[in-house]
Amino acid sequence: MNLDSIKLFIPSEAIRDVNLQGLILNEGRTATNEDIIYQEYKTPSSPGIGLKQVTYKIGKEEVTVELSAKILKGEYYKLINRDTIERAFDEINSNSPITFDPARAIDTATIGTMDVTDNLHLTNSPEKYLIALNQIRLNDRYNVNDYRQPGNKGIVIQGKQKTFKERMIFYLKELDLNRDKALKNEPYFDTILQQHQGTLRCESNYTSLERIRTAAGTSSNHLKSILMSEEKPNLKLFEKVMQKETQIRLFLEMENGMYAGMGLRQIEQSRGRETIIRECNFDMSLIIDFIRRARGKGSNNSKAIREYRTQCYEMMESEGKIIKMSNSLIDEIRMKLAV
Repeated sequence: MNLDSIKLFIPSEAIRDVNLQGLILNEGRTATNEDIIYQEYKTPSSPGIGLKQVTYKIGKEEVTVELSAKILKGEYYKLINRDTIERAFDEINSNSPITFDPARAIDTATIGTMDVTDNLHLTNSPEKYLIALNQIRLNDRYNVNDYRQPGNKGIVIQGKQKTFKERMIFYLKELDLNRDKALKNEPYFDTILQQHQGTLRCESNYTSLERIRTAAGTSSNHLKSILMSEEKPNLKLFEKVMQKETQIRLFLEMENGMYAGMGLRQIEQSRGRETIIRECNFDMSLIIDFIRRARGKGSNNSKAIREYRTQCYEMMESEGKIIKMSNSLIDEIRMKLAV
């Protein structure tokens, strides 16, 4: 499994050295301000590229390390995984005021949050795939918005669930790198920029211990277990959000919604035949199912089916080619996520 941003909880047994000089002390006290509930020391700013923050918790003797794959420097493109995690800890030790025994840290650390990441090198320009991904807007279970980072392009897909909201991002990593002023000053910047050229980045975010275990298919949140996982959370979530449910919604509206009790012509007057064909994704089997539901059992539907088939083929001469191209781009993303 490949990760970018992660939060690690590293126990005392993996700590090699502690230097609290220059760290900021935070205290939590009771309402009366008499008793200290906790004390922790935090780095006042990022200790180095890719190392966001280090927190040392007094009493618990545990260290929280927040980092991203940028800590790998010239190997950033490889992301954090089973092959690069030792290198990541070497870089942590080079920049952190608290250092670790890499082997013990890898064996005992647990993950508190993670971004599962795929760098997709595709056959066309990334912008074309972003346009194709807009068809996700047809799925009522997800909100699709523009990725609102200045100077970048992408989309954010977020579930409408009341509790945990699934979240997936597709964006142009090359543009994202060009926004990083600190990274631009590094001698390896041109190398990683070239590696990410034309790359469509896919990320899904997990911020609870349970969701991390579910995504990784593991029984624990141990770093080593998760990095060794063969699960593909981005592929699973992508398959889920790409399920077309608009046609199902249309059928539900015929059963219990605004079109309940209406005949075919009444629905056509309200919805429009072209809209119905598009919502059925130019699939004649779905269109025939719609006609049969609208006209009822025992009706002679052959004329209506012929009319819809003729109009469907006419529309596909123009729109169908676009949809076919869009679907082929979506299929390519699906295949790359499965690798």
